[in-house]
Amino acid sequence: MFFVAFGGVAAYFFVNRKRPIDNLPDDIRNSGKQFADDVNTVRQNEQQSQAHEAQVHKEKTEAIKKKYEAEKEKLDEETKDKAEKLFESYKNDPKALSEELSKVTGFRVVLPED
Repeated sequence: MFFVAFGGVAAYFFVNRKRPIDNLPDDIRNSGKQFADDVNTVRQNEQQSQAHEAQVHKEKTEAIKKKYEAEKEKLDEETKDKAEKLFESYKNDPKALSEELSKVTGFRVVLPED
């Protein structure tokens, strides 16, 4: 008799602790909506991050291009100055001039055969 009474009380608490089935569809919909909202938030954050990264990449690329152009012009001016000095120094010796120009410019200068 004691076990039957205890079983009845346990069954009563078990039945009352269950969620009402009427709220289950609403809970499922709300859970799905919350999940969709979380996914959309993550997507927006990812898109913002990608846009920021692209902007930073563009800025760095532009800075590198400007620096390259400045260094290129500087190198070209220095090379031209050295070449002009070599032309003045070795204007009577074409072989020595071609060797020195090769050293300064990095290109092999070949003199025509006589």
